[in-house]
Amino acid sequence: MNDGPYCSGIWSFSTVEVSGESADQLEPLMVVTTGKDTTLALVAAGSDVCIDRVQTEAPPGIRVLACGF
Repeated sequence: MNDGPYCSGIWSFSTVEVSGESADQLEPLMVVTTGKDTTLALVAAGSDVCIDRVQTEAPPGIRVLACGF
């Protein structure tokens, strides 16, 4: 399952489901980037992308998706 990308300005948020050996081992991989087209820069990737930069610099919509607030 893929979810996104959701974009706000130059920020984007996406979720990709990484599968394991069974359905119980499905784990979401979240990705936050900035930039456009070929200038995308990775901000955070993993199961928890609510890092300081996302909390303080990301637009509200991206922050809600990444951090829940």
